[in-house]
Amino acid sequence: MRVRQHLRPWTVFLALLLVTAAYLAGRPQLLLFDTAELPALLLVVILGVVLIGLWSQARARRRLARLASVAEAIQSGDFTARCDESGGDSIASVAGSINRMAAHIDATLAQLRESEDRIREVAYRDPLTGLPNRRLFEELLEREVEAARRYEYPLAVAVMDIDNLKDVNDSLGHRSGDQLLRAVAERLVHQLRGSDVLARLAGDEFALVMRSAERREDVLSVLERVLRRCREPFELEQREIQTSLSIGLCFYPEDGSSSQELMSNADFALYRAKAAGRAKVRQFDQSMNELATTRLRMEQDLRRAMDGDELILTYQPIVALDDRRIVGLEALVRWNHPEDGLLTPDRFISLAEDAGLMPQLGYLVLMKACRHAVLWQQTGLSPVPISINVSVRQLQAGDFAERVERVLLLTGLEPQYLKLEITENIAAEGERILEHLSRLRSQGVGLAIDDFGTGYSSFSYLLEHRIDSLKIDRSFVRDLPHNADSTAIVRAILSLAERLDLEVVAEGIERPEQLELLREAGCRLGQGYLFCRPRTKADIQEILRTGSVPSGAADSDATDAVSDDPLPSDPASTDATSSDSDPTDLLEAG
Repeated sequence: MRVRQHLRPWTVFLALLLVTAAYLAGRPQLLLFDTAELPALLLVVILGVVLIGLWSQARARRRLARLASVAEAIQSGDFTARCDESGGDSIASVAGSINRMAAHIDATLAQLRESEDRIREVAYRDPLTGLPNRRLFEELLEREVEAARRYEYPLAVAVMDIDNLKDVNDSLGHRSGDQLLRAVAERLVHQLRGSDVLARLAGDEFALVMRSAERREDVLSVLERVLRRCREPFELEQREIQTSLSIGLCFYPEDGSSSQELMSNADFALYRAKAAGRAKVRQFDQSMNELATTRLRMEQDLRRAMDGDELILTYQPIVALDDRRIVGLEALVRWNHPEDGLLTPDRFISLAEDAGLMPQLGYLVLMKACRHAVLWQQTGLSPVPISINVSVRQLQAGDFAERVERVLLLTGLEPQYLKLEITENIAAEGERILEHLSRLRSQGVGLAIDDFGTGYSSFSYLLEHRIDSLKIDRSFVRDLPHNADSTAIVRAILSLAERLDLEVVAEGIERPEQLELLREAGCRLGQGYLFCRPRTKADIQEILRTGSVPSGAADSDATDAVSDDPLPSDPASTDATSSDSDPTDLLEAG
């Protein structure tokens, strides 16, 4: 650092005074004003001033060097450095300013580090259980896979799901559900090894990476111990809660070479564990990989189909058993897959539910069926109710009642000509869902329990929400009249419905002897291949003109006319229509 030191007046004056005093002390004759000695005195004084100036400049250089070193330390990030210069001059003043600035920056950085730690805790930790969250787990898994690849050792990755957390939330409230999550997390931590990394991904899902995975039997032993421990009852708010875990497991490098592939395969193994009855461990294998690939392709195809014209509606008549008179129609969606041909709902509905597509798919079906019903009425046909199956996933979306009301408004269909078919175990899905159904029922929309007798929830609870009809599941009708148990169940359902003044529809009638027993037992309505297979809109329109199902209607199928009137591709375009528009403008011609 280059320094220029200028002597201040008081320094010069002091130098002159000291030098003069020293010189006069050695030559007292100057006090007698001997002018011959004056030049020498002046020279000495000047020399003294120069020496004192040089000393002062050297001292300033040293002080500034110390100040510069502190400034460089601060510039490099060491905000604990301090300059110990004191005094009342400008250098001391600058040193004090630098010290105060460094102290302020150091304190600010300490606060920032503390805030950063808190932010990191929030960003990377699950606040409920204290476990790593999905973001941190993905980073940790990425590192573990990289280390396993470098040092060539196996990893185990597991995804775990609490089987009945939703039931706890619905029956006891989310506070109890949170307590159950914390309790499960605590049990998992205590059962796992110190080298295992556990995280809560979201909701009721946990993930685990196990470094010591050389012996598969050790990994499976740990997970089986976890299953046993979590099957033991939990004590929540003085209630004993029974739960279980389902676990999907895969290994690196056999089942995946990247963290994303491992998580995907563990997820699919979890799906297979839940499909196998829950409370199980399922290890990923290559057959699952093929299923996962097929499922992914089908999901992508289904998304495309919903945006295109591959989904169509067919209708199966509901008839009076005594005279084949048509009293209703059940709308059934079909998928005209470009490669696999015409697919029935059992091939893709569960896929739509798992992919979160049911609300949109259900809306498409609802809109199309209501449009058809209005078109048939406009052509002069006698109106008949249209029955539409409703998935639990549609009801869980939260805006189901609003969607139905919007469709009725846009199409102009009167509510009494729409009937929604639900399963009896919907009662377990919570009061809010039933409130949506009651809201629609109060407006005139019919409600029917489909597949009656196969559910496990409170039937009386459903009756409180004004269910007006039952549909006997085809599994009971199939064995009539030869199976005594099925016959007894059907008679019991019919007797119960008569006492409660409920309409009953028998599904899956295929043989005359089944029809004869149902008639004899007092069943008035039914549907099945004995009367008519599902038919396209055009075929059903012709049948509706006669008012009853002809005897030969069961011999033909709807699969020949798959291009008849595809589903609308974009329900959002209907949503955007002004409520001032004429609803009939939205109906398709022909």
